[in-house]
Amino acid sequence: MNKSDFMKEQEKAHKKELEQIIISLECSKFWDTKGRDDFKVVLAQPDKLKTLKLSAGLQIVADYIHKTTNVQVDFASLYDEELMNLFGPNDNTTTLFNEWNVSDSDIIGIGISNPCVVGTFFNFLDKSKVPILKEQRILYHDPFIIAGGLGVTNSSPLESFIDAFVIGEGSIAASELVTKYQRAKERNLSEKELYKSLTEIPGVYVPEYSKNKVRFQTINDVKGVRRASLLMSKDKALIFADYSCKFKCSFCQMSNVRGSYSFQGLDNIKEYLTEFDGLGVENATIAGGSVTNIQTEKLIELFAWAKKNLSRTTPVIRSVRIDDFPKIFDYLEQGEIHIAPETGSDYLRKNVLLKNFSNEQILKNLELVASKVSHVRMYHIVGIPTETEEHREMYSELVGNVSEILSKYHSENEIEIYSYPLLSQLGTPLENYGIIGLERFKLYVRQFRNSAATRIHDSTTLNIYPLDPLWHLFQGLANTGGKEVGAVLHEGYLNGNTLEAYMKVCDDHGLKWRDWFGANPNASCNLILLQDQARIDRRKQFINKSILRGETYET
Repeated sequence: MNKSDFMKEQEKAHKKELEQIIISLECSKFWDTKGRDDFKVVLAQPDKLKTLKLSAGLQIVADYIHKTTNVQVDFASLYDEELMNLFGPNDNTTTLFNEWNVSDSDIIGIGISNPCVVGTFFNFLDKSKVPILKEQRILYHDPFIIAGGLGVTNSSPLESFIDAFVIGEGSIAASELVTKYQRAKERNLSEKELYKSLTEIPGVYVPEYSKNKVRFQTINDVKGVRRASLLMSKDKALIFADYSCKFKCSFCQMSNVRGSYSFQGLDNIKEYLTEFDGLGVENATIAGGSVTNIQTEKLIELFAWAKKNLSRTTPVIRSVRIDDFPKIFDYLEQGEIHIAPETGSDYLRKNVLLKNFSNEQILKNLELVASKVSHVRMYHIVGIPTETEEHREMYSELVGNVSEILSKYHSENEIEIYSYPLLSQLGTPLENYGIIGLERFKLYVRQFRNSAATRIHDSTTLNIYPLDPLWHLFQGLANTGGKEVGAVLHEGYLNGNTLEAYMKVCDDHGLKWRDWFGANPNASCNLILLQDQARIDRRKQFINKSILRGETYET
């Protein structure tokens, strides 16, 4: 396929995706710009349009900015399935509904949910005809670039490309930032005056200007901020039922940095479900830190209410801890279930998750699960410090046993497994330790795939999805690196934006990436994070006894 045909196909696919979007009544107000200031804010997901629909966090920020300011707001995304080699259908990326050129906007807010999207972030700015390097952009002439999301908690690698970071929950801080920037532009303030004023906003970090520690922003009034999709499709909308998580697993950044747990309340959730029912949405996923956080009786009440009051929308549970499944068994109406990370080895639960639920107990409850569900999704967490091959084999055995149980009830069944590295992210008890290297990660996933495949029943389809090698490289470098890593990633992008290009640049600069990435340097913005010190202390006791910075990995 030549470039012209490729561009036509991509534009056709994008338009088809756009036609399938269902817009909330709240969001439909965005497109009426009459009476609003001539000041454009574009909130962008540097990924496919499909991902933007699922990025409810970015939509929540857009909703808050629209309600609290008088600026114009729109969304943008990339087009191409082959994100890292984008031709694109336009000479200049345009916004979703108003079709502004992204380069004509005043502010671009980028959602970086994890470091995996660093390459596509460069790609997005490039396709939008916006200079990637901050030093090449002209203040008040080129768009002002802000970024937020858990992927920028370690902001160091991106400081040469981002003008300001929103650390933590971005709705309130982003709205204040937009207001201050708009006023500064109207008054033509100097760069120093502008940046100094932005550092006064809680949660905003401005490289080279922020002198005080930046506190990770959390939501105190969960019920006062919209916590559900604005953009969705017929088969899926999202509702965040809660905030933070009761189960502060050591590897999970979200649960460790978001402060105290809050439940949104059934009344709010019912309002969102009623809204989605009126729009014709079929499934509304009840999401959040973990559905397991929600009291079982509240879930049961919600299911009963939905059955009685909704005609088209069904609330769907994204994940349920296997030990909670029996409590809501009679109320679930879905063909698949995502069993939360408790489904690793006993070693994982005891030493990393600090939980005592055993594989034996999992299998007991799985008998009940299998009688109703034929499709099971699980996690495979790779790179646990000091975990041995014997420990890893325990997980393969569990997969085989799950397959055996499913085959008793379903002639055709599926086990879907996602392999992830254990991340040493800021704010977690593991923040000062590295991340398993790319070659070791690929080796462990391959070993697991081969071992699990020999154990499954003939009736089971086993799908194992490892993290993309290029994205894993970004994860390791951006999670654990400093400002110099950003320069390396940019050089790799300019040299072809392929896995091979990035690996070569890493080798040229002496960055260790094969077996072990370095420890997190603590982001230069010196975050103040809300942490559960008791859990951190317990975790450090285990780690200090057993880790020698990667030397304990098997050879």
